[in-house]
Amino acid sequence: MAIGFTHEQKHEISQAIKAAESKTSGEIYCVVARKSDDYSVFAIVLAVILAIIIPLLLAVFDIDLGRLVAEAFGGWQSAQINAVNSTNIYWILGLQLLIFIITALVAKANFYTAIVPKFFKHQSVHKRAMEQFLAHGIQQTADRTGVLIYISLKEHIVEIVADSGIHYKVGTDFWDKSVKIILAKIKQGDLAGGLKDGIQEVGNALAEHFPQKENDENELSDSVIFI
Repeated sequence: MAIGFTHEQKHEISQAIKAAESKTSGEIYCVVARKSDDYSVFAIVLAVILAIIIPLLLAVFDIDLGRLVAEAFGGWQSAQINAVNSTNIYWILGLQLLIFIITALVAKANFYTAIVPKFFKHQSVHKRAMEQFLAHGIQQTADRTGVLIYISLKEHIVEIVADSGIHYKVGTDFWDKSVKIILAKIKQGDLAGGLKDGIQEVGNALAEHFPQKENDENELSDSVIFI
Protein backbone atom coordinates (compact mmCIF):
# COMPACT_ATOMS: atom_id res chain seq x y z
CA MET A 1 0.00 0.00 0.00
CA ALA A 2 1.45 3.34 -1.03
CA ILE A 3 1.83 5.93 1.66
CA GLY A 4 0.16 9.28 1.40
CA PHE A 5 -3.22 10.93 1.15
CA THR A 6 -4.59 13.47 -1.26
CA HIS A 7 -4.91 17.04 -0.02
CA GLU A 8 -8.65 16.47 0.29
CA GLN A 9 -8.17 13.30 2.36
CA LYS A 10 -5.72 15.06 4.70
CA HIS A 11 -8.28 17.80 5.20
CA GLU A 12 -11.04 15.26 5.88
CA ILE A 13 -8.90 13.47 8.48
CA SER A 14 -8.01 16.75 10.14
CA GLN A 15 -11.70 17.70 10.23
CA ALA A 16 -12.54 14.29 11.69
CA ILE A 17 -10.05 14.88 14.51
CA LYS A 18 -11.44 18.36 15.15
CA ALA A 19 -15.02 17.04 15.17
CA ALA A 20 -14.12 14.27 17.61
CA GLU A 21 -12.23 16.64 19.90
CA SER A 22 -15.04 19.21 19.84
CA LYS A 23 -16.97 16.91 22.20
CA THR A 24 -14.15 16.03 24.58
CA SER A 25 -11.20 17.37 26.54
CA GLY A 26 -9.20 14.41 25.25
CA GLU A 27 -6.69 14.52 22.39
CA ILE A 28 -6.27 12.31 19.32
CA TYR A 29 -3.03 12.14 17.34
CA CYS A 30 -2.50 10.17 14.13
CA VAL A 31 0.75 8.87 12.64
CA VAL A 32 1.14 6.81 9.44
CA ALA A 33 4.54 5.15 8.94
CA ARG A 34 5.98 3.52 5.84
CA LYS A 35 7.53 0.85 8.06
CA SER A 36 8.56 0.43 11.67
CA ASP A 37 11.86 -1.41 11.11
CA ASP A 38 14.07 -2.54 8.23
CA TYR A 39 14.58 -5.99 9.84
CA SER A 40 18.12 -6.22 8.46
CA VAL A 41 19.04 -8.94 10.93
CA PHE A 42 16.47 -11.31 9.41
CA ALA A 43 17.81 -10.77 5.90
CA ILE A 44 21.30 -11.61 7.17
CA VAL A 45 20.07 -14.71 9.02
CA LEU A 46 18.31 -16.00 5.90
CA ALA A 47 21.43 -15.37 3.83
CA VAL A 48 23.62 -17.28 6.31
CA ILE A 49 21.21 -20.23 6.45
CA LEU A 50 21.06 -20.59 2.66
CA ALA A 51 24.82 -20.15 2.32
CA ILE A 52 25.28 -23.09 4.69
CA ILE A 53 22.46 -25.35 3.51
CA ILE A 54 23.12 -25.28 -0.25
CA PRO A 55 26.77 -26.44 -0.04
CA LEU A 56 25.65 -29.13 2.44
CA LEU A 57 23.12 -30.37 -0.10
CA LEU A 58 25.88 -30.54 -2.71
CA ALA A 59 27.90 -32.71 -0.33
CA VAL A 60 24.92 -34.95 0.58
CA PHE A 61 24.15 -35.63 -3.07
CA ASP A 62 27.86 -35.95 -3.92
CA ILE A 63 27.77 -33.15 -6.48
CA ASP A 64 31.21 -31.99 -7.56
CA LEU A 65 30.79 -28.27 -8.10
CA GLY A 66 34.24 -27.83 -9.60
CA ARG A 67 33.61 -30.52 -12.22
CA LEU A 68 30.21 -29.03 -13.07
CA VAL A 69 31.78 -25.62 -13.63
CA ALA A 70 34.60 -27.09 -15.70
CA GLU A 71 32.25 -29.12 -17.88
CA ALA A 72 29.94 -26.14 -18.33
CA PHE A 73 32.74 -24.21 -20.01
CA GLY A 74 33.61 -27.18 -22.26
CA GLY A 75 36.90 -28.10 -23.94
CA TRP A 76 38.57 -29.19 -20.70
CA GLN A 77 40.91 -32.20 -20.72
CA SER A 78 40.63 -34.91 -18.11
CA ALA A 79 43.78 -33.78 -16.31
CA GLN A 80 42.48 -30.24 -16.13
CA ILE A 81 39.15 -31.41 -14.71
CA ASN A 82 40.92 -33.46 -12.09
CA ALA A 83 42.92 -30.39 -11.13
CA VAL A 84 39.68 -28.48 -10.63
CA ASN A 85 38.37 -31.29 -8.44
CA SER A 86 41.24 -30.80 -6.03
CA THR A 87 40.20 -27.18 -5.50
CA ASN A 88 36.47 -27.89 -5.17
CA ILE A 89 36.48 -26.25 -1.73
CA TYR A 90 37.24 -22.90 -3.34
CA TRP A 91 34.26 -23.21 -5.63
CA ILE A 92 32.04 -24.00 -2.63
CA LEU A 93 33.37 -21.03 -0.68
CA GLY A 94 32.77 -18.81 -3.69
CA LEU A 95 29.23 -20.17 -4.01
CA GLN A 96 28.57 -19.50 -0.33
CA LEU A 97 29.73 -15.93 -0.66
CA LEU A 98 27.60 -15.40 -3.77
CA ILE A 99 24.51 -16.93 -2.13
CA PHE A 100 25.02 -14.80 0.98
CA ILE A 101 25.34 -11.53 -0.95
CA ILE A 102 22.43 -12.15 -3.32
CA THR A 103 20.07 -13.43 -0.61
CA ALA A 104 20.88 -10.59 1.77
CA LEU A 105 20.31 -7.94 -0.90
CA VAL A 106 17.09 -9.46 -2.24
CA ALA A 107 15.63 -10.20 1.20
CA LYS A 108 16.44 -6.73 2.54
CA ALA A 109 15.11 -4.97 -0.54
CA ASN A 110 11.86 -6.80 -1.14
CA PHE A 111 10.90 -9.84 0.83
CA TYR A 112 11.84 -9.30 4.46
CA THR A 113 8.27 -9.37 5.74
CA ALA A 114 7.91 -12.97 4.56
CA ILE A 115 10.73 -14.15 6.82
CA VAL A 116 10.00 -12.02 9.87
CA PRO A 117 7.82 -13.73 12.51
CA LYS A 118 4.64 -11.82 13.39
CA PHE A 119 5.80 -11.49 16.99
CA PHE A 120 8.84 -9.44 15.95
CA LYS A 121 6.81 -7.26 13.60
CA HIS A 122 4.33 -6.49 16.37
CA GLN A 123 7.20 -5.74 18.74
CA SER A 124 8.77 -3.33 16.24
CA VAL A 125 5.47 -1.56 15.59
CA HIS A 126 4.78 -1.27 19.31
CA LYS A 127 8.24 0.15 19.97
CA ARG A 128 7.94 2.74 17.20
CA ALA A 129 4.41 3.68 18.30
CA MET A 130 5.64 4.26 21.86
CA GLU A 131 8.48 6.39 20.51
CA GLN A 132 5.97 8.54 18.61
CA PHE A 133 3.69 8.74 21.65
CA LEU A 134 6.50 10.15 23.77
CA ALA A 135 8.16 12.25 21.06
CA HIS A 136 4.99 14.24 20.39
CA GLY A 137 4.19 14.76 24.08
CA ILE A 138 0.92 12.84 23.94
CA GLN A 139 1.56 11.72 27.52
CA GLN A 140 1.56 15.35 28.69
CA THR A 141 -2.11 16.22 28.20
CA ALA A 142 -3.82 17.71 31.24
CA ASP A 143 -6.04 14.75 32.13
CA ARG A 144 -3.79 12.03 30.65
CA THR A 145 -6.32 11.49 27.88
CA GLY A 146 -4.05 11.53 24.83
CA VAL A 147 -4.58 8.75 22.26
CA LEU A 148 -2.21 7.86 19.43
CA ILE A 149 -3.49 6.01 16.36
CA TYR A 150 -0.40 4.55 14.67
CA ILE A 151 -0.55 2.75 11.32
CA SER A 152 2.51 0.91 9.96
CA LEU A 153 1.94 0.19 6.28
CA LYS A 154 4.70 -2.32 5.51
CA GLU A 155 3.72 -4.54 8.41
CA HIS A 156 -0.04 -4.05 7.90
CA ILE A 157 -0.41 -3.35 11.62
CA VAL A 158 -2.46 -0.74 13.47
CA GLU A 159 -1.58 0.12 17.06
CA ILE A 160 -3.43 2.43 19.42
CA VAL A 161 -1.53 3.82 22.39
CA ALA A 162 -3.70 5.45 25.06
CA ASP A 163 -2.65 7.38 28.13
CA SER A 164 -3.65 6.14 31.57
CA GLY A 165 -6.62 8.50 32.05
CA ILE A 166 -8.71 7.13 29.20
CA HIS A 167 -7.26 3.61 29.22
CA TYR A 168 -8.50 2.95 32.76
CA LYS A 169 -11.97 4.04 31.69
CA VAL A 170 -12.42 1.84 28.61
CA GLY A 171 -9.96 -1.06 28.97
CA THR A 172 -8.03 -3.15 26.46
CA ASP A 173 -11.07 -4.66 24.72
CA PHE A 174 -12.16 -1.23 23.50
CA TRP A 175 -8.80 -0.56 21.84
CA ASP A 176 -8.83 -3.99 20.19
CA LYS A 177 -12.31 -3.21 18.83
CA SER A 178 -11.13 0.18 17.55
CA VAL A 179 -8.17 -1.41 15.75
CA LYS A 180 -10.53 -3.85 14.02
CA ILE A 181 -12.75 -0.96 12.91
CA ILE A 182 -9.75 0.78 11.33
CA LEU A 183 -8.50 -2.41 9.68
CA ALA A 184 -11.90 -3.19 8.16
CA LYS A 185 -11.65 -0.20 5.80
CA ILE A 186 -7.89 -0.52 5.25
CA LYS A 187 -8.33 -4.10 4.01
CA GLN A 188 -10.73 -2.70 1.42
CA GLY A 189 -8.04 -0.29 0.26
CA ASP A 190 -9.51 2.72 2.05
CA LEU A 191 -6.75 3.89 4.41
CA ALA A 192 -8.24 7.34 4.93
CA GLY A 193 -11.69 5.89 5.60
CA GLY A 194 -10.32 3.44 8.15
CA LEU A 195 -8.48 6.20 9.95
CA LYS A 196 -11.57 8.42 10.05
CA ASP A 197 -13.68 5.56 11.43
CA GLY A 198 -11.07 4.95 14.13
CA ILE A 199 -10.96 8.64 15.03
CA GLN A 200 -14.74 8.72 15.39
CA GLU A 201 -14.77 5.59 17.57
CA VAL A 202 -12.02 6.88 19.86
CA GLY A 203 -13.61 10.33 19.94
CA ASN A 204 -16.93 8.88 21.12
CA ALA A 205 -15.21 7.09 24.01
CA LEU A 206 -13.30 10.21 25.00
CA ALA A 207 -16.49 12.29 24.86
CA GLU A 208 -18.33 9.82 27.08
CA HIS A 209 -15.72 9.79 29.82
CA PHE A 210 -14.07 13.18 29.36
CA PRO A 211 -16.59 15.68 27.95
CA GLN A 212 -15.29 19.02 26.76
CA LYS A 213 -14.56 21.63 29.40
CA GLU A 214 -14.95 25.36 29.23
CA ASN A 215 -11.92 27.10 27.72
CA ASP A 216 -10.55 23.72 26.64
CA GLU A 217 -7.21 24.00 24.80
CA ASN A 218 -6.24 22.00 21.74
CA GLU A 219 -2.97 20.55 23.04
CA LEU A 220 -1.92 18.49 20.00
CA SER A 221 -1.87 18.94 16.24
CA ASP A 222 -4.97 17.85 14.33
CA SER A 223 -2.96 16.95 11.21
CA VAL A 224 -2.08 13.36 10.29
CA ILE A 225 1.71 12.87 10.40
CA PHE A 226 3.72 10.77 7.94
CA ILE A 227 7.08 9.22 8.78
